[in-house]
Amino acid sequence: MSAAFKPLEASAVPGQLCQEDKNSVAAGFNALRRRESSPKTSGLRIIDTLDTRFVFVVTHPRNVNMLLLKTLTRSIAGIRRVVLDVPRDCVKVECWRSLRTETRRGIKRSREMRELLALPESLARALEPCDSANLNELMLWILNRPEDFCVFDVEVERDEGASAYHVRMAGFDAVTDAFVRDLADQWRTVVRDVVVEWPRKCVTLVVSV
Repeated sequence: MSAAFKPLEASAVPGQLCQEDKNSVAAGFNALRRRESSPKTSGLRIIDTLDTRFVFVVTHPRNVNMLLLKTLTRSIAGIRRVVLDVPRDCVKVECWRSLRTETRRGIKRSREMRELLALPESLARALEPCDSANLNELMLWILNRPEDFCVFDVEVERDEGASAYHVRMAGFDAVTDAFVRDLADQWRTVVRDVVVEWPRKCVTLVVSV
């Protein structure tokens, strides 16, 4: 292994964090950093100004799929939320501090949304090569999510060798680990994998033919 890709040690993690939290940051950064040679090198930024939480940001990360996301959420103690920020080419990991004081917080009221019953015409046309009612229903599910995603473009590519479609959602908003988990749980018979492709700036669904 070259020096450039030497694993980050907890002792080298910056910020006002206890040793346990620095161990979590080092584990998360090493899991998310790019392995291959690339003009862009993964970077690390720490936000440690919150009393009960801290955030670490990995810039120019490696591509993230469901397996990596699951490994990440299981290996980091106190993880609260993961945001895959495709437009900004970074992963934001929010964690509870190990030495935090418990506090009670109110529940944020979600705003009322009007449910879509049919796909927008442009999106329906883009999905025509798949000819899949399941995929159309999946896209409706995504559009009706409480995150209220902005408009995005869809490109469909068939992978004959894997008997799958690669449905690339370009211009997609930042997504959380909760969104990916919900998608994997509710659409497990349709979606084989979800991959965040940073170089393409897209979220890709690998869908069974």
